[in-house]
Amino acid sequence: MASRTYITAVIVSIFFMVILSCSSAPVTPTDSQVIVCQPWLLCGTVAYNPQENQCCEDGSVQPFRLSCGPTFTYDPCFQHCCPDSYRGKYIVVNKTRGGTERSDCEMARSH
Repeated sequence: MASRTYITAVIVSIFFMVILSCSSAPVTPTDSQVIVCQPWLLCGTVAYNPQENQCCEDGSVQPFRLSCGPTFTYDPCFQHCCPDSYRGKYIVVNKTRGGTERSDCEMARSH
């Protein structure tokens, strides 16, 4: 049977590993602050950091601002870029909960 000292050492080691570890990947800050644990999320099989202006849309990591035509920008996680071929313009619309890109754009064009 294992000695009490050995069992105590194992328990203490596990305790310190749990206390000192964090549930997400450590990120080295760009300035001289202390290293902190920041939440990383998975988008498919790719890890991304929502604090770095990224989001997950349709299984791929997207930057928050994408261009929509020559003059607009939009957030791909919360908006759609809808080209209006009849008028030769672009429209940025907010996503609806149950809507798809096609239905959201068609609803915007009808107004």
